[in-house]
Amino acid sequence: MKWVAYVAVVFSLSVTSPAFAQKVMLEARGVVQGISFSGQPPEESLVPYDGEVLVRMVFDTSVAFSTVGVNTIRSSNNLVTADVVMFDGQGNEITSYPLPTPVLMPQQSETTAYDTVGSCDEFDVIWTLNAVDAANVGYEQVNFYLTPIGCENLFVPETEWPMIYEISPPSVPYYLRLRLYSGSDYEQVNIIVNELRYSDVTDDDDADGVANEQDLCPDSLLADYVMFDSGSSGVPNYVDEDGCSIMDHYANCEATTSSSGTRWFSYSGPSQCEIQVGYQLYRDGLIDYTELRLLRNAM
Repeated sequence: MKWVAYVAVVFSLSVTSPAFAQKVMLEARGVVQGISFSGQPPEESLVPYDGEVLVRMVFDTSVAFSTVGVNTIRSSNNLVTADVVMFDGQGNEITSYPLPTPVLMPQQSETTAYDTVGSCDEFDVIWTLNAVDAANVGYEQVNFYLTPIGCENLFVPETEWPMIYEISPPSVPYYLRLRLYSGSDYEQVNIIVNELRYSDVTDDDDADGVANEQDLCPDSLLADYVMFDSGSSGVPNYVDEDGCSIMDHYANCEATTSSSGTRWFSYSGPSQCEIQVGYQLYRDGLIDYTELRLLRNAM
């Protein structure tokens, strides 16, 4: 199926294929075949032929693709983060080699998918580094160009995003050309990709284990134990499925902020709201009866 059909799927209200998460990570790992400079012959001495490269890119799948040609779609600035890591033949990360090894925040990016007729499919991502990263790594732009060896189909049909077929040994590998640009000069790493996979990425700003989009308490109080002004209650500060900790529930009744910025609670005996919070936590199964008594005694 080519992009004419694909675009119809994207904008159809009756899509039956599984939806992507808003953010997905594409990981591609493979063996280095050689390195060249602005089209010059490979310099084998720079990177061992048995070394490997790992490329990780996080995409925002909510950013739409548009048709730019026959069987070709393109999206701008859908790349959230990217990093490239090289390894030697023993699997050790090569930290001295001047590749953009930290996670990079692309200043701008362009992603193009070519579902071609009569030739190989292609997936092409170009990202421009922000000024800080570019100064640190010595490159201004990175080009990730992926195509199947033997011109097999690259893209899974009828998906809501141009998803590449995942592979692992002994599947037929992909060819990856990774170019690192400094001005008009570039360094090209030729790679045989033997593993490619996707994984969902979820944002969790308050690190409570519940993704932002499901989190009803986006700035949770996450002390290890439920704390009152009298000290620790001895009850673990559990987080419920809505992303609210026990302390968040009590904070909805009454909360004060200490001069140091740490949140503490002041009570002159439990209020009706605080009593009901404890009973509701017990009814919901978040705490047991012993923990309910400990909370009441600590107020």
